[in-house]
Formats: sequence, structure tokens, C-alpha cells
Amino acid sequence: MAAALPLIWWFGRSTLTSLGRVRGTIAFLIRGVVWMLLVAACAEMQWVRTDDRLTVIYLLDRSLSVPEGQRRAMIEYVNRAIAEQRGDQDSVGVIAFGREARVESPPLDRKLRLGETLEATVDPQYSNIAEAFSLAQAAFPEDAAQRIVVVTDGNANLGDVYAEARSAVDQGIGVDVVPITYRTGGDILVEKVSLPAIARRGEPFQVQVLLNNTASPDADAKAIGGSVELLRRHGDDVTVLSKEHVELAPGKRSLTIRQTLEDADFYVYEARFTPDDPQVDAQVLNNKSLNFTQVEGAGRVLLIEDFQRRGRHERLVEALRREKLEVVTMPTNRLFASPAELIGFDTVILADVARTSGDGADDVVNFSDEQIRMLQANVQEMGCGFVMLGGSNSFGAGGWANTPLEEMMPVDFQIKNVEVVPSGALMLVLDSSGSMSGEKLEMCKTAAVAAVKVLGAKDYAGVVSFDSEAHWIVPMHQFKSVGDVIRRMDRLSAGGGTNMRPGMEAGYEAIQGVPAAVKHVIVLTDGQTAGQDYEQLAANMRKQGITTSCVALGADSATTLLDGIARAGGGKFYLVNHPRTIPRIFMKEAMRIARPLIFEKKEGFAVQRESAGHEVLRGIDGPLPPLTGFVLTRTKRSPLVQTLITNPSFAAEGSGTIAGTWTYGLGRTAVWTTDCGKSWATQWATWPEFDRLLTGLVRWTMRPPTAGGRYAVHADAQDGQGRIVVTAVDEQGEYLNLLDPQGSVIGPDLKPRPIQLEQVAPGRYSAAFDTDEIGSYFVVVRPGAGRPTLRTGVNVSYSPELRDREPNLSLLTSLAALKPKGGGPGMLATALSNGLTTTAAPLGVDFFRHDLAKASGRRDLWPALVLAAVLLFVADVFIRRVAFESRWLWIGFVWLQARVLRRTAPAAAQPHMERLKRRKEEIARQVNERRATAAAAPSANEPRVDPVRNVDSAPANQGTLGNRATPSASVPNATPNAAPAEDYTSRLLRAKRKVWTERRDGDPPPNSPPQPDEPTL
Repeated sequence: MAAALPLIWWFGRSTLTSLGRVRGTIAFLIRGVVWMLLVAACAEMQWVRTDDRLTVIYLLDRSLSVPEGQRRAMIEYVNRAIAEQRGDQDSVGVIAFGREARVESPPLDRKLRLGETLEATVDPQYSNIAEAFSLAQAAFPEDAAQRIVVVTDGNANLGDVYAEARSAVDQGIGVDVVPITYRTGGDILVEKVSLPAIARRGEPFQVQVLLNNTASPDADAKAIGGSVELLRRHGDDVTVLSKEHVELAPGKRSLTIRQTLEDADFYVYEARFTPDDPQVDAQVLNNKSLNFTQVEGAGRVLLIEDFQRRGRHERLVEALRREKLEVVTMPTNRLFASPAELIGFDTVILADVARTSGDGADDVVNFSDEQIRMLQANVQEMGCGFVMLGGSNSFGAGGWANTPLEEMMPVDFQIKNVEVVPSGALMLVLDSSGSMSGEKLEMCKTAAVAAVKVLGAKDYAGVVSFDSEAHWIVPMHQFKSVGDVIRRMDRLSAGGGTNMRPGMEAGYEAIQGVPAAVKHVIVLTDGQTAGQDYEQLAANMRKQGITTSCVALGADSATTLLDGIARAGGGKFYLVNHPRTIPRIFMKEAMRIARPLIFEKKEGFAVQRESAGHEVLRGIDGPLPPLTGFVLTRTKRSPLVQTLITNPSFAAEGSGTIAGTWTYGLGRTAVWTTDCGKSWATQWATWPEFDRLLTGLVRWTMRPPTAGGRYAVHADAQDGQGRIVVTAVDEQGEYLNLLDPQGSVIGPDLKPRPIQLEQVAPGRYSAAFDTDEIGSYFVVVRPGAGRPTLRTGVNVSYSPELRDREPNLSLLTSLAALKPKGGGPGMLATALSNGLTTTAAPLGVDFFRHDLAKASGRRDLWPALVLAAVLLFVADVFIRRVAFESRWLWIGFVWLQARVLRRTAPAAAQPHMERLKRRKEEIARQVNERRATAAAAPSANEPRVDPVRNVDSAPANQGTLGNRATPSASVPNATPNAAPAEDYTSRLLRAKRKVWTERRDGDPPPNSPPQPDEPTL
């Protein structure tokens, strides 16, 4: 780019020639300077400055493996090092780390003293020293030498510490280490419970419990006594298999028990250790461990039913049992709490169950979001089947819309055709007075969002709050987005008095004008309210088709009044003692407006087959009985969906599905949108093929048997890594090679992670996966096309921080031995050990020593270069556009030089000015004398000549003119009234003007004498 400067000068010369030599030269030079400044800016020139400053960042271990006393000691140690060693120009920062790293204090060049506890919050379940190193490298300033001081026991269980430290020293960062050592005494760990992942029915197997006393095996170490208990969990049943007292000396010991299982199921084995004296066991969190095994059977089915209507599906249960299937019923008030309770079943039936059930405030139960995700993962990732049976509390009518459950079914639960399904409207009237602050208000926001999620796409919703007045939070509108409701609910705040009347009136007025078939209002308050005639208001609204339910939060609220309002309004009254139950109540009440999703016809309607060749309908001949009702859904547009039975009246809209199936992930799902013979399918209850149809629908969804005799599966977890090993053989016992097994792992977060198994030996395949969360990990392996799915699991009972009970001094020594580029190696400080007070412990190492390569501070110059180019460009424009005489440039130059000289040497200029002043006075005196002499010499009739100006003077008898010079102008004794002398330039200009005037008016007569007081040209 710099080479283009001559071209710029060459092409610009023609535009500069008209400016003159001086201006053109200046503009020529300015253009060159501007171009070079821009070239330098584009080249990203930097100012490099070498600095001797040092920045030290301390990395403090806050994991569980560091005892609490050592945590306080390291803070005192760091404070003392900073106070005694830090230089005035040095900077210091602090980073705390556990599972993650957090900046406690960024590097600052000022005094720093840590408090007794650190403000940075980290998860202490793991040690991630590698992330702390990475964060420190990002936090260092560039204009100082850099050193990391890590204070830890070295028990890292996440990340690659040495690789991150190696990366740091390659960048010139020094690494010092302060080891933390401790003597914990005795500590008992239940390291693991070992048993086969798949057990055969009736065949014995071994359950092994491994215990470890981590005390040092020296003379002072004593055995720790306690009891070891082995439990087996099978659904809700808990069986104590063994309990014995043991004396555990330092070291490891295993206990073995023999087991035989006859019933097919998924079993959990848990081992516990209880010390005789809790004081001698350093940690109690690592005193238990568990593992899983599965016994294969003909098939296991889990049927979930409403706890208030148990036994309504007993006919289906008996029919399945006649098919040699094991059926377990689970009421909604005792739902599963983990995936381990679902993995043992081949299919799950949701039998006319609403998401929220129960009548009173204390017995309202619901499926949590986490439980719904468990059901979804059990089907999608674990290959389990799922069947949803219809009724007045299922599908969209049961509040299942907008949930993952809807996603995995072959039909959508929301109906978008307004002609088929009239919409509903829900109005929430919430107390926002000052007493509703805190948890009450937050639960109200959560409840409002949960209630809105139950609504369909054509339903209406609104939220109005009240204190002394009514305030619209969510104006009544047709529901479109949960996100919009969440954003608006964030505006809700508490304050003011309590007057429920304005809020109820505003809510009733808004819901009256909504074109909805079902209109419902929910009122919530936690206190007494002003106003009256509430029951009459609710009764009037009921006459217009608007029902009202009331929720009283706390016994001191207006319970009598709210109960009366609910009775008059045709709704329900709830007395809530804890705010956390509010969301469940709101969800249940919101289901009222979902009733239009049910289609009923008392005289009945005909149904027809759609896929007669489907496996479920195979062998079922003859006409199908009529129905009197079913829940409206909408068939999904997917080639995987197979509709078996439909109501032909709704077939055109896709809303008439009675029975349908499809494949979702690794599992299969099916729907039966009518009931099982209690209300709508009463004629089907007497149909001989009904049991065969329902059991066939359930069997179609069940996952195939795993054929555990041909596959051996083993899974284990240790040091933050899980490992699964599958051994595959054929029916003749020969190894199966070159398979392509794939699988997935579902961790405690219920998020599936794919894994790829690789062959490591004949017939053996293995894969590893991260187990960096405490909890259960369930593994599904698909050996290949046409082969059964394998299931197993491992459990991480406690953090690896509670397993590593000795400092990792070898790692710390290797870190301190790293030598940074251009500097000296790191240093290993005196260890912080138990009982060592930091005030007495010598620091030993100067962490602020300046033995690292000096840092080179770099600063970009392009902003200053661009600014200078812009200013010079403005000057270039000024030079080219503003025309002035070149002599003024020299005058300006002389004036600037005079100003500079005057500022730089005022003392030397003073005598020179005095001489000039005296010389001026002398010349003036001489001029005055000559004027006086010249004025007296000429006669009256002869013209006078001014000896100074050499100008002809008019005779005295010509009179006195304003421009005529007189002797009095130069003589000191001249009269005051004499006219001042006219200078030569003025008379010359006046003569020129007269000549041009005469030329314009006409030439003067020839030989005309000059006029007085006019110079001769």
C-alpha cells in the first residue's frame, strides 16, 4: 500500500497546480502524510513496552476432599503471602474451584485480603483443577509477567490437569504449588456392590459388597466396628437380605451373599455400613452403595391408575394376566420417583389418568415435569412401550397437552378445528397485596404458567391482580405462547391493601365478552378483603355460564367468604396451607375448560376399521360395536402412524381416531381414545373380542425379550468414568464378531447421550461414558438389526471426592517441576497439614519473585493514526478550498516564530526591544526637525516640497484642505486646529480616482495644469 503513494501524487498533481506553488506544496505533503498514516493503521502497528510487573493468581481448592479446617487455613495463608510479598506494582487475583472454577477476585494492582469465607460458589462434589488453570490463563493481563499458585490436595477427578498446566508454562506462565496434606484417621467406604446385570430366573448368583477402611496401616490404626446391611428393593417392597457386625481393619474387605430370584423384575441391591461410634468414621456420605440387576420374564406391564378410582380397569388387568403377563398397578398418589422403577417393565399403561388429580387442597397430586420426562426417556431411549387409555380424564381433557407425553403419542391432544371443538376461557384473579410477597407471589406466577400450559391453541386466558385496585397483568386473549405469559407474569409485584371486588369485576367483565363455550374464573387471596355482595356477584356470573373456584392461602384468609363464593359460582373451594400446592390446584382447575375436547352422543355412533391387516386387528372379524363417546384428538401427519379404528364422522378432519399406533424412538406407543367399558364402550364390554383387542394393543407395544442367555452385559463406574462390556455368542456358543453395537446412556439429568461400542476381543464389545453426576445411569445397547435390546445400569452413590482420602503428592510435584518459557521452574511450598497454623508456618517460597520473562505490553496505535489522518485530511481540504495570498503564510510563519521566540527566550529579547524603541524615537525627532526647516524655506508663490515625503505642497494662498500637509503637522508648536497631514498613499489614491472620473466624463483640455494638492502622475 505504501508503494501506491507516488501514484497518488502523480494523479493528483493536476489538481494541485492551480493552487500555487506554496499551497500546492503544502497540500502535496499533507496528502502523502495522510496516506502513510492510513497505511500504518491498516498494518495494525502496535506500541510495544517491556514491563517488570508481575501478576499472581491463586487457585484455591474448595472440594469436599479438603477438610474444613484446611479451607480456612489456606485463606489465612494466601492473605499472609499477599501482605508480606506483594510489590507495589504487582497484581494479585484469586480463583476458587470445585466442579467448576469461579473468579473470587480478578487481578488488581492493589491490596487484597480475603474474607473468612469465599464469596464464589462452586460445587464441591468434584475437583476440576484443569478448568481453574484454563480460567486463570484467560484472566491474566498481557502487560505483566504471570504466575499461578495452586493450593490443593491434587485429587483431581475432572479434566486433564497436566495438559492444562503444560499449556500454561508454554505461554511463559510460572506454576507454584502449595500442597494440602491431612490425616483423616479411619474412614469406611462402601466402594461398590457387584452383581450380574442380567440374572436368569431360578439360577443362583453372587452379590459382593466391597468395603474399605482408608486409615493408614500403622501401629496406631485401630479397627472400626459396625454393622453391614444388604437390602433388596423390588418396587415398593424392601427386603433385608443380611445384617452382620464386622470389625474392619485398615484395608479392603469383601462380603458375599448368594441370591436366587424367581420373579421377573428389575431389582435394586443396596449395601449400608453403620459404625458403632460415628466419631471414628470421618465421612458418613460414603457409607452406602447400590447396583441393579434384571430378571427376564414373559413380560411385565405397569398400569398407572387414579388413586381415587382404583379398580376401574380390573377387567383389563385380569385379561393381561390370562395372557401370562405380569401386571403391576400403581396409584397416582404413589408414583415412581426414578427411572429405575420403570426400566423393569416392558410397557406402561396410563389408564384414564389426568395429569392432576384429587379433590381437596391436601390430596391434589400431579405428574411433575421430571416424571413426564422419565416416561418419555423410558420409551424413546430404553425401548419400553406405552399405551394411553381414554376417558374423561385423559389426553387433552386430562391436561396432557403441551407436554412431552403428547410428543410421543401418535395423535396430538389439541384440536385446531374450531367447528369441531368450541374453545374455553380461563380468568385468574390473583391477590397482589403486600402480604403476598416472597414465596407466595412466586408460586402464584408458577401456578399461572402451569394453568396456561393446560390450554389449547383456541382457548382464551387472562390474569388480573388486585390490591386496593385492579391491575391487568395478562389481558384476556386467545392463547398462543407460554413464553408471552411468562414474560408478562414477571411484571407481577406485591404491595398495597386488599380489595377483591375490583379484581373480580374486571375479570368477570373481560370473560363475558369472550366467544368460548366454557368459562371459568379462579380467585386467590391470602387475607381478609374489603367489599361486599361477592356471593351475589358469583351467582349472577354463574347464570351467564361463568363458574368460579376460590383458593384461600392460609387459615387467616377469608375462608368463609371464599367458600360461599365457590358454592354460589358452581366451582370448588381450596384451603391451602403451603404456597407450593398452588400450581397443582391451578392445573386441576384449568382442566375444566378442556371438557369440550370430549365428544358424546347418547344414541351412539358407528366406528370402522382402517388397517384391517394390522397385527392388533388380525383375526378379529365381524362388525365393531357402536360407542357413545370418546376424547377428540388429531392424528399426526407421519407415515409411521397407523390408524386402526376411527369415527368416520370426524375422519375428514383427522380427529376421529379411536385406536392408533406408531413407533417412537426405540419404543412403541398406542392410543385408545374411548374408555374400557364403564361409560362410553358399554356395548364393547359384552363383545367377545374386546379383551383380545385390548391385550393385543398392549402386546404390540411391549419391547421384545433381551435373550440374555446369548449376551452377557457388565457395567461399572469408577473415577468419573462408566464402562459397559457386552459379550455376544450365538446359539452354538461361538463368538459373534464384527457387530456394530450402538447405545445410549440416560444419566440423572434424564438427557440421553449416544455411545458407540467397539470390539476389543473376540465377541467382546466395550464403550466408556462420563459419570460426572451423582445418581443412576441406565444403558441401552442395540447389538444390531434384528437383535434384542440390552438394558443395564450403574449407580454413582457418592462423589469421588469422598473416595480419594489421600493427597496426590506425585501430581503436585510434577506440576511444580514445570519450567515456563524464558523463566525459572516452579516451586513446591511447605505443605499445609493438619494442626499447622499459618501464623507459625514459614511461607518458604516467594510467590512474587521476579524470575519470569518480562512481559511485553502491546497497545494498538491504529485509533491514534486514524484520528491524525482525519485531522490532516481536514487541513488538506482547508488548504485546497480557502484561497489567500502567499505573503500571509510568511507573515503567519514569522508571527508564529516570534511567538515561539518570545516564549522560549523572553529575557534575551528584552534589551533588543529597548534598542529598537530608542532608535524609533531618534528617527521621529530627526523627521520633525526636517519638516520644520522645509516649511520655512520656500516662498509664498512657490510650491513646497516635503523633505520627508518628497511631495509637492500647494501655495499658502490656495487655502487649507483637509488632505493638505501643513507645517503644524510636524511642528510641535503647531496650532491645535490645523488639519493633520495627508500621507502619500491617500493622495495618490485620490488622484487616481479623479483621473478615472475625468476619463469617464471626458478628457480634460490639453496642457491643463495640475490641480493643487494633487500629485503629478
